[in-house]
Amino acid sequence: PDAAISRFADAVAITEADGAEPLRMAAALNNYANALTAAGRYGEARSALAHAVELLEGVLGPEHPMLAGNLSNIGFIAERQGELDDARGFLERAVAISEAGLGEDNPGLYEALNNLAVFHFAIGDLDRAEQLFTRTLTLAERHLGSEHASLGRVIGNLALCASERGDPAGALVLYDRALALQQRALGEDHVDVALTLNNRGSALRRLGRFAEARDSYDRALEIRTTRLGEDHPDLATTVDNLGLLARAEGNPSAAVALHGRALAIWTKVHGERHEKIARVLTELGAAFGELDEHARARGLLERAHAIYGELPGTDPTAIAENQLALAAELGDDPERARALARAALDTYERAGSGHVNDRDDARALLERIGG
Repeated sequence: PDAAISRFADAVAITEADGAEPLRMAAALNNYANALTAAGRYGEARSALAHAVELLEGVLGPEHPMLAGNLSNIGFIAERQGELDDARGFLERAVAISEAGLGEDNPGLYEALNNLAVFHFAIGDLDRAEQLFTRTLTLAERHLGSEHASLGRVIGNLALCASERGDPAGALVLYDRALALQQRALGEDHVDVALTLNNRGSALRRLGRFAEARDSYDRALEIRTTRLGEDHPDLATTVDNLGLLARAEGNPSAAVALHGRALAIWTKVHGERHEKIARVLTELGAAFGELDEHARARGLLERAHAIYGELPGTDPTAIAENQLALAAELGDDPERARALARAALDTYERAGSGHVNDRDDARALLERIGG
Protein backbone atom coordinates (compact mmCIF):
# COMPACT_ATOMS: atom_id res chain seq x y z
CA PRO A 1 0.00 0.00 0.00
CA ASP A 2 2.78 2.48 0.83
CA ALA A 3 4.38 2.15 -2.60
CA ALA A 4 1.05 2.80 -4.32
CA ILE A 5 0.39 5.82 -2.11
CA SER A 6 3.81 7.29 -2.94
CA ARG A 7 3.30 6.69 -6.64
CA PHE A 8 -0.11 8.38 -6.70
CA ALA A 9 1.10 11.23 -4.46
CA ASP A 10 3.88 11.88 -6.98
CA ALA A 11 1.30 11.85 -9.78
CA VAL A 12 -0.77 14.47 -7.95
CA ALA A 13 2.29 16.67 -7.44
CA ILE A 14 3.35 16.37 -11.09
CA THR A 15 -0.17 17.04 -12.36
CA GLU A 16 -0.44 20.11 -10.15
CA ALA A 17 2.99 21.39 -11.19
CA ASP A 18 2.04 21.01 -14.85
CA GLY A 19 -0.97 23.27 -14.28
CA ALA A 20 -3.26 20.57 -15.63
CA GLU A 21 -6.91 21.34 -16.23
CA PRO A 22 -9.28 20.52 -13.33
CA LEU A 23 -10.61 17.21 -14.68
CA ARG A 24 -7.12 15.73 -14.92
CA MET A 25 -6.26 17.01 -11.47
CA ALA A 26 -9.48 15.53 -10.05
CA ALA A 27 -8.64 12.15 -11.61
CA ALA A 28 -5.16 12.20 -10.06
CA LEU A 29 -6.64 13.08 -6.65
CA ASN A 30 -9.18 10.28 -6.98
CA ASN A 31 -6.47 7.68 -7.64
CA TYR A 32 -4.48 8.99 -4.67
CA ALA A 33 -7.57 8.84 -2.45
CA ASN A 34 -8.31 5.25 -3.48
CA ALA A 35 -4.79 4.20 -2.44
CA LEU A 36 -5.14 6.00 0.90
CA THR A 37 -8.53 4.38 1.52
CA ALA A 38 -7.11 0.93 0.80
CA ALA A 39 -4.42 1.62 3.42
CA GLY A 40 -6.99 2.71 6.01
CA ARG A 41 -5.80 6.34 5.98
CA TYR A 42 -9.33 7.67 5.90
CA GLY A 43 -8.79 11.29 6.91
CA GLU A 44 -6.24 11.94 4.16
CA ALA A 45 -8.37 10.09 1.61
CA ARG A 46 -11.42 12.16 2.47
CA SER A 47 -9.47 15.41 2.08
CA ALA A 48 -8.22 14.37 -1.36
CA LEU A 49 -11.72 13.38 -2.47
CA ALA A 50 -13.20 16.63 -1.18
CA HIS A 51 -10.65 18.56 -3.24
CA ALA A 52 -11.54 16.47 -6.31
CA VAL A 53 -15.26 17.17 -5.80
CA GLU A 54 -14.56 20.89 -5.49
CA LEU A 55 -12.68 20.84 -8.80
CA LEU A 56 -15.38 18.84 -10.58
CA GLU A 57 -18.17 21.07 -9.29
CA GLY A 58 -16.32 24.13 -10.52
CA VAL A 59 -16.21 22.77 -14.07
CA LEU A 60 -19.32 20.58 -14.34
CA GLY A 61 -21.71 21.94 -11.72
CA PRO A 62 -23.00 20.25 -8.56
CA GLU A 63 -25.42 17.81 -10.27
CA HIS A 64 -23.19 16.19 -12.87
CA PRO A 65 -23.13 12.35 -12.67
CA MET A 66 -19.33 12.42 -12.81
CA LEU A 67 -19.45 13.59 -9.20
CA ALA A 68 -21.29 10.49 -7.98
CA GLY A 69 -18.28 8.21 -7.57
CA ASN A 70 -16.30 10.65 -5.45
CA LEU A 71 -19.34 11.57 -3.35
CA SER A 72 -20.08 7.90 -2.73
CA ASN A 73 -16.48 7.27 -1.70
CA ILE A 74 -16.60 10.20 0.74
CA GLY A 75 -19.78 8.72 2.18
CA PHE A 76 -18.12 5.31 2.53
CA ILE A 77 -15.22 6.90 4.41
CA ALA A 78 -17.53 8.98 6.61
CA GLU A 79 -19.34 5.79 7.65
CA ARG A 80 -16.00 4.18 8.50
CA GLN A 81 -15.15 7.27 10.57
CA GLY A 82 -18.43 7.00 12.46
CA GLU A 83 -19.82 10.26 11.02
CA LEU A 84 -23.18 8.77 10.13
CA ASP A 85 -25.14 11.93 9.29
CA ASP A 86 -22.42 13.02 6.87
CA ALA A 87 -22.24 9.52 5.40
CA ARG A 88 -25.97 9.38 4.71
CA GLY A 89 -25.93 12.78 3.01
CA PHE A 90 -23.04 11.98 0.67
CA LEU A 91 -24.29 8.49 -0.18
CA GLU A 92 -27.86 9.54 -0.92
CA ARG A 93 -26.65 12.48 -3.00
CA ALA A 94 -24.39 10.17 -5.02
CA VAL A 95 -27.26 7.81 -5.86
CA ALA A 96 -29.64 10.67 -6.68
CA ILE A 97 -27.15 12.38 -9.01
CA SER A 98 -26.33 9.14 -10.83
CA GLU A 99 -30.00 8.21 -11.27
CA ALA A 100 -30.97 11.69 -12.44
CA GLY A 101 -28.13 11.97 -14.93
CA LEU A 102 -27.86 8.43 -16.30
CA GLY A 103 -31.05 6.62 -15.34
CA GLU A 104 -31.91 4.00 -12.74
CA ASP A 105 -30.39 1.14 -14.74
CA ASN A 106 -26.94 2.61 -15.40
CA PRO A 107 -23.89 0.49 -14.46
CA GLY A 108 -22.30 3.47 -12.72
CA LEU A 109 -24.89 3.08 -9.96
CA TYR A 110 -23.33 -0.17 -8.75
CA GLU A 111 -20.79 1.28 -6.32
CA ALA A 112 -23.06 4.05 -5.05
CA LEU A 113 -25.92 1.63 -4.31
CA ASN A 114 -23.60 -0.85 -2.63
CA ASN A 115 -22.06 1.82 -0.40
CA LEU A 116 -25.51 3.12 0.55
CA ALA A 117 -26.58 -0.43 1.40
CA VAL A 118 -23.47 -0.91 3.58
CA PHE A 119 -24.43 2.26 5.44
CA HIS A 120 -27.94 0.99 6.14
CA PHE A 121 -26.52 -2.33 7.34
CA ALA A 122 -24.14 -0.47 9.68
CA ILE A 123 -27.00 1.39 11.36
CA GLY A 124 -29.06 -1.78 11.74
CA ASP A 125 -31.63 -1.06 8.99
CA LEU A 126 -31.59 -4.58 7.55
CA ASP A 127 -34.70 -4.25 5.40
CA ARG A 128 -33.34 -1.26 3.50
CA ALA A 129 -29.85 -2.75 3.29
CA GLU A 130 -31.14 -6.01 1.84
CA GLN A 131 -33.32 -4.17 -0.66
CA LEU A 132 -30.36 -2.11 -1.87
CA PHE A 133 -27.95 -5.07 -1.98
CA THR A 134 -30.48 -7.04 -4.05
CA ARG A 135 -30.88 -4.15 -6.47
CA THR A 136 -27.08 -3.83 -6.68
CA LEU A 137 -26.71 -7.53 -7.46
CA THR A 138 -29.37 -7.39 -10.19
CA LEU A 139 -27.66 -4.37 -11.74
CA ALA A 140 -24.23 -5.99 -11.61
CA GLU A 141 -25.43 -9.27 -13.12
CA ARG A 142 -27.16 -7.44 -15.96
CA HIS A 143 -24.22 -5.22 -16.88
CA LEU A 144 -21.17 -7.21 -15.76
CA GLY A 145 -22.23 -10.84 -16.11
CA SER A 146 -22.67 -13.59 -13.55
CA GLU A 147 -18.94 -14.32 -13.18
CA HIS A 148 -17.66 -10.79 -12.60
CA ALA A 149 -15.58 -10.31 -9.45
CA SER A 150 -17.75 -7.42 -8.28
CA LEU A 151 -20.65 -9.80 -7.70
CA GLY A 152 -18.72 -11.58 -4.97
CA ARG A 153 -18.75 -8.61 -2.64
CA VAL A 154 -22.49 -8.00 -3.10
CA ILE A 155 -23.30 -11.68 -2.54
CA GLY A 156 -21.16 -11.52 0.58
CA ASN A 157 -23.09 -8.47 1.75
CA LEU A 158 -26.37 -10.33 1.28
CA ALA A 159 -24.85 -13.10 3.39
CA LEU A 160 -24.18 -10.56 6.14
CA CYS A 161 -27.88 -9.70 6.13
CA ALA A 162 -28.84 -13.38 6.32
CA SER A 163 -26.51 -13.91 9.26
CA GLU A 164 -27.84 -10.85 11.07
CA ARG A 165 -31.38 -12.19 10.59
CA GLY A 166 -30.41 -15.35 12.44
CA ASP A 167 -29.67 -17.59 9.45
CA PRO A 168 -25.93 -18.35 9.57
CA ALA A 169 -26.48 -21.55 7.56
CA GLY A 170 -28.06 -19.56 4.73
CA ALA A 171 -25.28 -17.00 5.04
CA LEU A 172 -22.65 -19.73 4.71
CA VAL A 173 -24.14 -20.89 1.40
CA LEU A 174 -23.88 -17.33 0.07
CA TYR A 175 -20.33 -16.87 1.40
CA ASP A 176 -19.19 -20.07 -0.28
CA ARG A 177 -20.73 -18.88 -3.56
CA ALA A 178 -19.01 -15.50 -3.22
CA LEU A 179 -15.69 -17.09 -2.27
CA ALA A 180 -15.64 -19.46 -5.25
CA LEU A 181 -16.44 -16.60 -7.63
CA GLN A 182 -13.79 -14.30 -6.13
CA GLN A 183 -11.08 -16.94 -6.11
CA ARG A 184 -11.73 -17.69 -9.80
CA ALA A 185 -11.78 -14.03 -10.80
CA LEU A 186 -9.20 -12.51 -8.43
CA GLY A 187 -6.96 -15.31 -7.21
CA GLU A 188 -6.46 -16.85 -3.78
CA ASP A 189 -4.73 -13.90 -2.09
CA HIS A 190 -6.91 -10.90 -2.96
CA VAL A 191 -8.18 -8.59 -0.21
CA ASP A 192 -11.78 -9.24 -1.31
CA VAL A 193 -11.17 -12.96 -0.77
CA ALA A 194 -9.93 -12.11 2.73
CA LEU A 195 -13.10 -10.13 3.44
CA THR A 196 -15.29 -13.08 2.47
CA LEU A 197 -13.14 -15.54 4.44
CA ASN A 198 -13.41 -13.29 7.50
CA ASN A 199 -17.19 -13.05 7.32
CA ARG A 200 -17.49 -16.75 6.47
CA GLY A 201 -15.58 -17.48 9.67
CA SER A 202 -18.19 -15.56 11.64
CA ALA A 203 -21.02 -17.62 10.12
CA LEU A 204 -19.18 -20.82 11.02
CA ARG A 205 -18.60 -19.52 14.55
CA ARG A 206 -22.31 -18.84 14.98
CA LEU A 207 -23.00 -22.40 13.80
CA GLY A 208 -20.65 -23.78 16.46
CA ARG A 209 -18.20 -25.08 13.85
CA PHE A 210 -15.23 -23.60 15.66
CA ALA A 211 -12.35 -25.44 13.96
CA GLU A 212 -13.61 -24.46 10.51
CA ALA A 213 -14.19 -20.90 11.72
CA ARG A 214 -10.59 -20.68 12.91
CA ASP A 215 -9.30 -21.95 9.56
CA SER A 216 -11.32 -19.30 7.73
CA TYR A 217 -10.23 -16.50 10.09
CA ASP A 218 -6.58 -17.59 9.98
CA ARG A 219 -6.54 -17.54 6.19
CA ALA A 220 -8.16 -14.09 6.18
CA LEU A 221 -5.59 -12.89 8.71
CA GLU A 222 -2.73 -14.25 6.61
CA ILE A 223 -3.93 -12.44 3.48
CA ARG A 224 -4.66 -9.19 5.30
CA THR A 225 -1.30 -9.20 7.08
CA THR A 226 0.53 -9.71 3.79
CA ARG A 227 -1.54 -7.36 1.65
CA LEU A 228 -2.54 -4.64 4.13
CA GLY A 229 0.01 -4.68 6.95
CA GLU A 230 -0.10 -5.17 10.72
CA ASP A 231 -1.84 -1.88 11.54
CA HIS A 232 -4.71 -1.88 9.05
CA PRO A 233 -8.25 -1.53 10.46
CA ASP A 234 -9.50 -4.48 8.38
CA LEU A 235 -6.83 -6.70 9.91
CA ALA A 236 -8.10 -5.58 13.33
CA THR A 237 -11.57 -6.85 12.38
CA THR A 238 -10.22 -10.37 11.88
CA VAL A 239 -8.17 -10.18 15.08
CA ASP A 240 -11.29 -9.08 16.96
CA ASN A 241 -13.30 -11.95 15.46
CA LEU A 242 -10.62 -14.39 16.62
CA GLY A 243 -11.20 -12.92 20.08
CA LEU A 244 -14.91 -13.69 19.83
CA LEU A 245 -14.04 -17.22 18.74
CA ALA A 246 -11.70 -17.63 21.72
CA ARG A 247 -14.53 -16.62 24.08
CA ALA A 248 -16.92 -19.03 22.36
CA GLU A 249 -14.35 -21.79 22.90
CA GLY A 250 -14.11 -20.92 26.61
CA ASN A 251 -10.74 -19.15 26.50
CA PRO A 252 -11.32 -15.60 27.79
CA SER A 253 -7.58 -15.05 28.45
CA ALA A 254 -6.82 -15.46 24.75
CA ALA A 255 -9.82 -13.26 23.96
CA VAL A 256 -8.43 -10.45 26.12
CA ALA A 257 -5.15 -10.47 24.19
CA LEU A 258 -6.88 -10.50 20.80
CA HIS A 259 -9.47 -7.83 21.65
CA GLY A 260 -6.67 -5.72 23.13
CA ARG A 261 -4.69 -5.93 19.90
CA ALA A 262 -7.77 -4.93 17.87
CA LEU A 263 -8.41 -2.03 20.25
CA ALA A 264 -4.86 -0.72 19.79
CA ILE A 265 -5.14 -0.76 15.99
CA TRP A 266 -8.59 0.84 15.88
CA THR A 267 -7.62 3.53 18.39
CA LYS A 268 -4.67 4.46 16.19
CA VAL A 269 -6.96 4.73 13.14
CA HIS A 270 -10.18 6.12 14.62
CA GLY A 271 -9.24 7.78 17.91
CA GLU A 272 -10.92 7.18 21.26
CA ARG A 273 -14.57 8.00 20.42
CA HIS A 274 -15.76 5.69 17.69
CA GLU A 275 -18.36 2.95 17.40
CA LYS A 276 -15.69 0.29 16.79
CA ILE A 277 -13.91 1.37 19.96
CA ALA A 278 -17.14 1.02 21.95
CA ARG A 279 -17.77 -2.43 20.46
CA VAL A 280 -14.33 -3.82 21.26
CA LEU A 281 -14.35 -2.27 24.75
CA THR A 282 -17.64 -4.10 25.35
CA GLU A 283 -16.11 -7.37 24.14
CA LEU A 284 -13.00 -6.79 26.23
CA GLY A 285 -15.10 -6.00 29.30
CA ALA A 286 -17.16 -9.16 28.84
CA ALA A 287 -13.97 -11.23 28.58
CA PHE A 288 -12.59 -9.73 31.80
CA GLY A 289 -15.92 -10.48 33.46
CA GLU A 290 -15.53 -14.13 32.50
CA LEU A 291 -12.10 -14.02 34.17
CA ASP A 292 -13.75 -12.67 37.36
CA GLU A 293 -11.87 -9.38 37.01
CA HIS A 294 -15.06 -7.48 37.63
CA ALA A 295 -13.69 -4.04 38.50
CA ARG A 296 -11.72 -3.98 35.27
CA ALA A 297 -14.69 -5.30 33.31
CA ARG A 298 -17.01 -2.64 34.70
CA GLY A 299 -14.55 0.15 33.91
CA LEU A 300 -14.28 -0.92 30.27
CA LEU A 301 -18.03 -1.38 29.91
CA GLU A 302 -18.77 2.02 31.45
CA ARG A 303 -16.27 3.59 29.06
CA ALA A 304 -18.00 1.93 26.09
CA HIS A 305 -21.41 2.99 27.42
CA ALA A 306 -20.27 6.62 27.56
CA ILE A 307 -18.99 6.48 23.97
CA TYR A 308 -22.29 5.07 22.70
CA GLY A 309 -24.06 7.95 24.44
CA GLU A 310 -22.15 10.36 22.21
CA LEU A 311 -22.79 8.54 18.91
CA PRO A 312 -26.26 9.13 17.43
CA GLY A 313 -27.43 6.64 14.85
CA THR A 314 -25.40 3.67 16.11
CA ASP A 315 -26.81 0.17 15.49
CA PRO A 316 -29.19 -0.33 18.44
CA THR A 317 -28.18 -3.98 18.89
CA ALA A 318 -24.56 -2.93 19.50
CA ILE A 319 -25.76 -0.61 22.26
CA ALA A 320 -27.94 -3.41 23.66
CA GLU A 321 -24.92 -5.73 23.81
CA ASN A 322 -23.13 -3.16 25.96
CA GLN A 323 -26.19 -2.54 28.14
CA LEU A 324 -26.58 -6.25 28.86
CA ALA A 325 -22.89 -6.80 29.63
CA LEU A 326 -22.80 -3.73 31.88
CA ALA A 327 -25.99 -4.77 33.68
CA ALA A 328 -24.36 -8.10 34.54
CA GLU A 329 -21.53 -6.23 36.31
CA LEU A 330 -23.74 -3.91 38.39
CA GLY A 331 -24.30 -6.11 41.42
CA ASP A 332 -24.12 -3.07 43.70
CA ASP A 333 -26.70 -1.10 41.69
CA PRO A 334 -29.64 -3.43 40.94
CA GLU A 335 -31.98 -0.62 39.91
CA ARG A 336 -29.63 0.57 37.16
CA ALA A 337 -28.87 -3.01 36.18
CA ARG A 338 -32.58 -3.74 35.70
CA ALA A 339 -33.08 -0.57 33.65
CA LEU A 340 -30.18 -1.45 31.34
CA ALA A 341 -31.28 -5.07 30.95
CA ARG A 342 -34.86 -4.01 30.16
CA ALA A 343 -33.60 -1.55 27.54
CA ALA A 344 -31.49 -4.29 25.96
CA LEU A 345 -34.42 -6.70 25.97
CA ASP A 346 -36.67 -4.12 24.28
CA THR A 347 -34.07 -3.65 21.55
CA TYR A 348 -33.61 -7.37 20.97
CA GLU A 349 -37.36 -7.96 20.83
CA ARG A 350 -37.65 -5.31 18.11
CA ALA A 351 -34.62 -6.70 16.26
CA GLY A 352 -36.35 -9.97 15.34
CA SER A 353 -35.17 -13.51 14.78
CA GLY A 354 -31.48 -12.68 14.42
CA HIS A 355 -31.17 -12.00 18.15
CA VAL A 356 -33.12 -14.86 19.76
CA ASN A 357 -30.16 -15.93 21.92
CA ASP A 358 -29.48 -12.34 22.98
CA ARG A 359 -33.15 -11.95 23.88
CA ASP A 360 -33.00 -15.11 25.99
CA ASP A 361 -29.84 -13.86 27.72
CA ALA A 362 -31.55 -10.56 28.57
CA ARG A 363 -34.58 -12.35 30.01
CA ALA A 364 -32.37 -14.68 32.04
CA LEU A 365 -30.42 -11.76 33.48
CA LEU A 366 -33.60 -9.90 34.38
CA GLU A 367 -34.92 -12.98 36.13
CA ARG A 368 -31.66 -13.32 38.05
CA ILE A 369 -31.61 -9.69 39.22
CA GLY A 370 -35.32 -9.51 39.96
CA GLY A 371 -36.47 -7.54 36.93
